[in-house]
Amino acid sequence: MKRGRSYISIAFVMLAAAGAAGAQWHVVKTGMDFQTIDFGDSMHGTSVVTLVDTFGYNPLYNHCYFTTNDGGKNWTLERDYRGDIYHDAMYQMKQRDSIVYILNWRLSYDGMHSESYSECSWNYGSSWTAVSFEHNGAWYYRNGIDIDRRGHIWRTDNVAWRRDGPTSSWDSVGTILPMKPGATKLWLIDTLTAFHLVNGTNNNFFFHTSDGCISWSLIDSNNILGTLDVPSVSRLWALSGNDVYSSSDSGHTWHVQHTASSPVRCVTHLDTLRLWVGCDQGFVLKTIDGGINWESKQLSTNARVLSVSFVSDTCGWAVTSDSTLWGYGIAGTGVSGGPATTSISVNPDVRIYPNPGEGKRRIEFTLEKQGQVDVSIYDISGRCIKAIAGGSCQAGRHSIQWDGRDANGAPVASGVYLCRVTSPSIELKVKALVIKGR
Repeated sequence: MKRGRSYISIAFVMLAAAGAAGAQWHVVKTGMDFQTIDFGDSMHGTSVVTLVDTFGYNPLYNHCYFTTNDGGKNWTLERDYRGDIYHDAMYQMKQRDSIVYILNWRLSYDGMHSESYSECSWNYGSSWTAVSFEHNGAWYYRNGIDIDRRGHIWRTDNVAWRRDGPTSSWDSVGTILPMKPGATKLWLIDTLTAFHLVNGTNNNFFFHTSDGCISWSLIDSNNILGTLDVPSVSRLWALSGNDVYSSSDSGHTWHVQHTASSPVRCVTHLDTLRLWVGCDQGFVLKTIDGGINWESKQLSTNARVLSVSFVSDTCGWAVTSDSTLWGYGIAGTGVSGGPATTSISVNPDVRIYPNPGEGKRRIEFTLEKQGQVDVSIYDISGRCIKAIAGGSCQAGRHSIQWDGRDANGAPVASGVYLCRVTSPSIELKVKALVIKGR
């Protein structure tokens, strides 16, 4: 089934979400050479696990990872590669639930040797395991990585590989042909559908699979697919020069959706309609209608926007090249505390109540149009403990009940749980907020 599936995550929380009105960009921290920042899908206790990579500009922070759980006020150094004989850099980082997957590459300072290596944490970054190490012989050849909904980690070179857990080995799944040297990226849309991009030295190659990465087809080969974003199986975005391109047919054809006043650098999405683009000269572009209309906000006049990430309409981050971390709205959504409420909604179309509470819970959600819907409960390790409902639903408001029990009929223990509603028609992603149940 070639349909993209995205997620609505409903949280059992003690924290009221602020409205979109009045949300503004503000400086969170200066003086650190942030390069990338990402919320991922990871929640730990009541704290957002945020991973930052710094390298290159500041020799004191050459390839280090930091986390914060208070909205960026304080940072913890998790991984430190200073003093290495190589110039290290994080090429990609992916997070889903408790799993954090990092792909690094390193180039010797004499330019004669290069390597790529991957690390993975299955416990929110508390401990790390080396999961692959390759001597590539060429700095520009790097793997693509991603994590699927079942918690399996994937990497791609000319072959797709899957690893199911900390003690398992890599299993080859399928061959991707033709393969060209370059930096690769991977996007897993659902259990069957994925995209694979190779940024070659003279051209870019874009592949698609609809059978779980077993066989791949070449969709396109051109020079505009340098930076890509994949909200769904059909709707794609690409950045090149000053132009924002879009495709509505899985990347087979592209057209310019918007031309910015300065080069576009990075892109992130919440769904197929809501998109943010970071540009040179400190601009962040925003659209909430799929690129028909755009808003522009200049954060800094003499800096590039290196990275942008949003968890909701009212919570986001941006990093600029003048060593500044920016927050939008309620940056630091994971701050705990505050009075308990009886009904909390991360998204106004989704809520769960009573919350906190024990026993039976009522889950309400809204569908914009008819579609297949699955509702399941997960524990904090990302394990599905019970599938509550599944099937076709009409458009409109829906209400279902969870009895507080797992798939075996046993009452769940006190702790943190996540309810996930998935539907290909909603195409909306909201990160989870969690607390301990009673």
